[in-house]
Amino acid sequence: RRPEPRQAGVSASISARARTEPIKVAVFGASGFVGATLVERLLQQKIPVTAAIHSAGSAWRLARHGIPLSFVDVRSRPAIREAMHGCTHVVNCTRGSDETMALAQLRSASPQVPSPPIRRAIEDVAVA
Repeated sequence: RRPEPRQAGVSASISARARTEPIKVAVFGASGFVGATLVERLLQQKIPVTAAIHSAGSAWRLARHGIPLSFVDVRSRPAIREAMHGCTHVVNCTRGSDETMALAQLRSASPQVPSPPIRRAIEDVAVA
């Protein structure tokens, strides 16, 4: 017998135990191909998502799901903190220079985010 294939992606990395606890995922770069795919997969699993985008230009995939979109300048710590408010997990799907798009920028804002604290931050995401 062949083993069943494992589900790939960030949503698979959220353990069964974590799924019994309230979670909310902030996805930065949610309007890009990888970010939008991730948001759609999280929504399929009924996981609450904050979709953080920089412009509405390519957000059509998200708009059809009727979820609110957060316009976020990832160079602004206050904007990052606001987008991460209430989130337990953060995924960075942004692209650009390391200076403006690095997960370090997100991490530097996260200690100041009100509870719940960020439990997991993920960068360099790909979809299969």
